Amino acid sequence: MRIGLVLASIHTGSSTYLWPAIAQSAMLRRQILITFPGGKIKEEARRNRIYDLIGKSQLDSLLCWGSSLTGAVTSEGLRDLGLMLGSKSVVTLSFKNQGCPNIEFDAYGGMKSLVNHFIKVHGARRIAFLRGPENHESAQVRYRAYLDALSQAGLEADPLLITDPMGWNEGASACTQLIARRHLVPGKDFEALVGASDLMVYFAEEVLRSSGYRIPEDIMIGGFNDSTEALAMDCSLTTVRMPYTQMAENALDLLVHKAQNPDCRDEDALLGMEVIIRRSCGCKTVLGQKSFESTDDFGNWICKRFRISLEERRAVIEPLLTCACSGQQASYDERFKAFVQLVLDKKSDVILVMEVIRLFTTLPFFSRSLGDYITASVMPMVAELEQRNESRRQYLEGLRDKLLNELRNELLCIRSLDAIPAILLRILKPLGFASALLVTTRVQEESQMVGGYWEDSPELEREAFSADLLVPQRLLDSMRSGVYVVEPLFMEDQELGYVVLKTTSLEGRMIEDLRATISSAVKGALLYEQAISALQAEQRANDQRDEFLAGVGDGIRSPLMDIAGIAASIGPSEISSRLLEQSRKVSRLLDLALSKTGALELSRTLFDPSFLAPGSRLAAIYADRRRIQDAFEAFKEGTGCAVPETRMTIQGNELLFRSSAKVSIDRGSPMDFASSIIALSSGTVEAADEGLLVVLPYPRLGKSDNDAIRVLWTVGCTLPFGTRLASVKDIKASDALAFSACDDVHEVLGAVSRLSQCQGMAIACLDCPDQPSLSALLDSMSVKQGLDPVLLWRIDSQQCSFLPRDISIERLEGPFTSVLEALRARRYSLLVCGQVDEQGLRALRADSLISEVPALLFCPSFKEEECLGIFSLPRILISSSCMADNDDFAHRMLSVISGTSDILPANTGVIVKRAILFIESHATLAINRWQIADVCHVSEDYLTRIFKRELGFSPWDYLGRYRVSLAENLLRTTSLTINEISWRTGFQDQAYFSRVFKKIRGMAPGKVRS
Repeated sequence: MRIGLVLASIHTGSSTYLWPAIAQSAMLRRQILITFPGGKIKEEARRNRIYDLIGKSQLDSLLCWGSSLTGAVTSEGLRDLGLMLGSKSVVTLSFKNQGCPNIEFDAYGGMKSLVNHFIKVHGARRIAFLRGPENHESAQVRYRAYLDALSQAGLEADPLLITDPMGWNEGASACTQLIARRHLVPGKDFEALVGASDLMVYFAEEVLRSSGYRIPEDIMIGGFNDSTEALAMDCSLTTVRMPYTQMAENALDLLVHKAQNPDCRDEDALLGMEVIIRRSCGCKTVLGQKSFESTDDFGNWICKRFRISLEERRAVIEPLLTCACSGQQASYDERFKAFVQLVLDKKSDVILVMEVIRLFTTLPFFSRSLGDYITASVMPMVAELEQRNESRRQYLEGLRDKLLNELRNELLCIRSLDAIPAILLRILKPLGFASALLVTTRVQEESQMVGGYWEDSPELEREAFSADLLVPQRLLDSMRSGVYVVEPLFMEDQELGYVVLKTTSLEGRMIEDLRATISSAVKGALLYEQAISALQAEQRANDQRDEFLAGVGDGIRSPLMDIAGIAASIGPSEISSRLLEQSRKVSRLLDLALSKTGALELSRTLFDPSFLAPGSRLAAIYADRRRIQDAFEAFKEGTGCAVPETRMTIQGNELLFRSSAKVSIDRGSPMDFASSIIALSSGTVEAADEGLLVVLPYPRLGKSDNDAIRVLWTVGCTLPFGTRLASVKDIKASDALAFSACDDVHEVLGAVSRLSQCQGMAIACLDCPDQPSLSALLDSMSVKQGLDPVLLWRIDSQQCSFLPRDISIERLEGPFTSVLEALRARRYSLLVCGQVDEQGLRALRADSLISEVPALLFCPSFKEEECLGIFSLPRILISSSCMADNDDFAHRMLSVISGTSDILPANTGVIVKRAILFIESHATLAINRWQIADVCHVSEDYLTRIFKRELGFSPWDYLGRYRVSLAENLLRTTSLTINEISWRTGFQDQAYFSRVFKKIRGMAPGKVRS
């Protein structure tokens, strides 16, 4: 039978007692109990949403604790909500609904008995009362019972002794109202203080104690509920116990009976409440004067006092009573130990337990031999078991807290909803959660099961299902007996879905903590996914725009060139001049549009710009030579200055185009396009009073945190600024270095290349020959001649285009033993292997004569099983052979060959190798930077730094080039569309793929096939 339980919470107030009682009773009956802790109606709107799921759970019956739901609305308002509709049978607790049997505890009788105890036993005549919330029906019943008890005892109710109605947590304010605002003196103006709940009295007791009043010597106090607070006070609280276990058992018995007999009419039940005597009322014994007519009478009282179920009575209490009556001494240890363990497990007051045990020595129907045994054995047993239970509780709580902290820490780090279910499975299952299912609601007709685990099923994956169901139908059908909790997930005002938990742990506060933790994780994951989606959408929009502009540009340029050719063939005329001018204008506008989006393709090289101003001497710049030349033509035309004035400054090359009129750069004009080209080349254009000032900065050795140059050292050249180096040994980290390529500066540049602190330094090279890059220039000038040759094993020299052209290369195809022999015979600067031979590489590193030779494993791809064994070996690099045409990789290999830069230590290099393996095995998937760093257990910044030191470029560059090589292979060997290839190789879309492919290969993907 599938039973639904509706209540406000499972972690606050009386619910911490009633819910476990109902859950335990359902488990003993092997029923399915689905709990909906949806909060107080209208007060907790976000929690209330799970009440919509009650009708979607295919319940056979419903149990509703109505008084817990009322909150700030009336009982009539609660009835209008129709929570019970759709269930075949309904039973309510503490809330009468027409046509449904209701189980009520006798709050009136309980409170009246408590007040009578103070009047009749302790002679109290003036009893103060802390009133509960005005809108809480049971609180008003307790207040009425207080008034009636006074009236029937012939005592007048003094309004000064009765507080205003207050919330359950406002006991301190209520007590302060009596003794501070009304100036009443406890012990003088009133002998006793009774509260509508233990919680109110708990806070009131703190006020009394801080004011110097002793309990019970100065003032007697009493409460209601017998909650945790009753035992948490300095003086244990006399209170009224709510019959939770009896309510739970009666409710479930009623539901089963109604399900089996739908036409029967069940009557309401009113359950009596017991006054629990403790020290706060002044009684010297917690039991008072007790008398029992028989062992059955005594047994009934024990079961009621300790909340013992019928099954526990049969298993523990009845055997104990039989043993105690018959005097079976051989069974004493076993029976009393079982009893003590049972009542201590229910978190009973130890003093009460010991006084109950003493009754066995005074009641006439028990064996006389019990007296000495209880004194000598049972009392020490109670202390021992209590200590053991406490130690066990602390140990288990420590383990639980450790797992919960681990759960919180792991959920804080997740960036995807799909990562949550696996964490829940690993951590929640050991905590007693047999099932955990995460559901988010997307649209009105459909819910989304993110994943989780269910009963004995393996980890579940994403699945959409009808919003008319709590969980997918197959999971509803597979529900087994036990306790399920449906917890709403929300953060602030945002609803996030819900989680369904099957639990054997009945700690409501822990489950509420889980709800909050999972809600926070879901919120964080959704925010991250939304941010990523927004970025991807923006990237797609930018890519589509750039692709459109590039496509339009490629489509228009061809006819423009035809037009220009026709105009040229016509010969000099006004028509041909106009055609040429208009075709140049359209081409320039296309380039301007591409430059504004960053999609303009630039072919950067290092060159001497002195030809832009004949007769000048300038330092080399790193830019697109043709585009810079076009830009300067536009500047000349716009200013009317044919030859700019030039000078070298500490910041770069300055060129001034003088103009008699004020220079303006209109949007879309040739000058605007020229300014964009200079900006893309890291330069600046500024309209000055005397004309147009263009600054072309010096190129740098890598990135710099600060572009400003404060100090410039010069060597081999004379400049009107800068500080000249006295000798090579004086070179140090600085902002910039100036030199002439005509002079012998190899030693200085070699020193710069080796100094890590010189990274980011600006280089002002005069009389510079054209070079692909600044690195290539430095390499050509700083690498010594006569380097040792490179040895290739099972790889062609054509595949090693990264090697310097003038270096000697030797090649072997035999077994690796031939490599070892060759290395012993002569000196090599580098060993390049076309395949992995773990045994051979281990032999290489074990041979002291050749162990220092650096080795590069240069294969198309790598497999984890063949590489793990070499990770611990020093001075070994690995890289896919598709990196051969990477200039940064070539520069790095040249530094290894020349010995100007060493290889990372093995324990650091292993991080780079693991990153490479992960990249290659996941390149076809949508992986992110943080995932690569995460699998290596390092930060993104650290991984980037050591990856560049090892291979010369970043892991993200490696990923892009590796994907492009996969795509190029598919382009050559399959007939797949470019869009299909982009998705198969891990790119977000075709536009982004085409852009990256063109950047790396210098051509569009389609041209590979043509």
